[in-house]
Amino acid sequence: MESWRLTLRGRSLLAKFRCLRLQTVLERHRKRQGAIRKFCSPTRRHTSFLSFCEQQLLAAKARLVDLGNQFCPRMHQRGGGVVDITVRKITPRRIPSEVGVTGDRPSYLVVHVHVDVCEAMGANVVNTVVEGLAPLIAEITRGRIGLRILSNLCEDRLARASFAIPVEKLGFKGVPGAIVAEKIVEAYHFAEDDPHRATTSNKGIMNGIDAVALATGQDWRAIEAAAHAYGVQKRGFYGSFTRYWLEERSPARTRVLCGELELPMSVGTRGGVTGIHPMVQANLRLLGNPDVKTLAMILVSVGLVQNFGALRALSTEGIQRGHMSLHARNVAITAGVPADLVLEIAGRMAESNKVTVEEARSLLGTLTRSRL
Repeated sequence: MESWRLTLRGRSLLAKFRCLRLQTVLERHRKRQGAIRKFCSPTRRHTSFLSFCEQQLLAAKARLVDLGNQFCPRMHQRGGGVVDITVRKITPRRIPSEVGVTGDRPSYLVVHVHVDVCEAMGANVVNTVVEGLAPLIAEITRGRIGLRILSNLCEDRLARASFAIPVEKLGFKGVPGAIVAEKIVEAYHFAEDDPHRATTSNKGIMNGIDAVALATGQDWRAIEAAAHAYGVQKRGFYGSFTRYWLEERSPARTRVLCGELELPMSVGTRGGVTGIHPMVQANLRLLGNPDVKTLAMILVSVGLVQNFGALRALSTEGIQRGHMSLHARNVAITAGVPADLVLEIAGRMAESNKVTVEEARSLLGTLTRSRL
């Protein structure tokens, strides 16, 4: 009986060992199959397909460029037209579930058609080119075409303005230049740290840029959109468009305040409203009939000066005094004050902090009687 029990126990142990071995083999098989399934998963197949499409598009670049220039022959004759094709892979962001999208969306490709639009803003010609190229791109990739439209975020059309002013020359409203410079840099840092301040600071920059853009027949909405997008894309957060810093310059180790503004500027001096609107043409003549590069530099220069003036005022007397002076002039004009007396009446209203139409008329009557 004892021997039988030992034999039974031995057989039982052997059976367990064989079962364990079989289980291990099955686990390995399942893991191997899982790896194969993972390798051949829809996501991996889709990624491989996108890589294949990108390779095919880049291999057909010359063909795409040649065909694209057939849709803008006059621009191509002037030395512009399609100059390059690039491809970018987009990895979708997760969209909140409340918008009705469930699961992960697949990645996709964006084909960038780079067009030298010469002296034009270029929106219409770019749209014509990309719509014309869409069928060939679909044929090459065997994929589905989505949107066919330009982007207003043109990183290839950047304009930069800068200045360097000796600190000793920055004195303003009785405040020493060194203090003015330090406060301007401090205000810039504030805008870098806080998007609430950056929004107001950048709005002031665009006040100047938009005014020139409107006067010269530009698409100021496109310029605005590109400026805000570029600021975030460049640094990964929303901050000040402008930059300010202090440095010493040789040979006399002069301390200077430096300022800089760089923004994408899609502007044009040919085509569109610039060729038909008399006021736009007159304003361009006032600027010396600039080409697109010069006009872009003028726009960013105005934006930088606008911001510098605002920060200087904020750093000294405050912004409201300047705003009230302008408001007082508008009120004086509304009250019917003669042009030669507007500045005087506006100045008196601003000093008394009584900026109303009634006050302007009262001051006008007093001033007129005193001169009789």
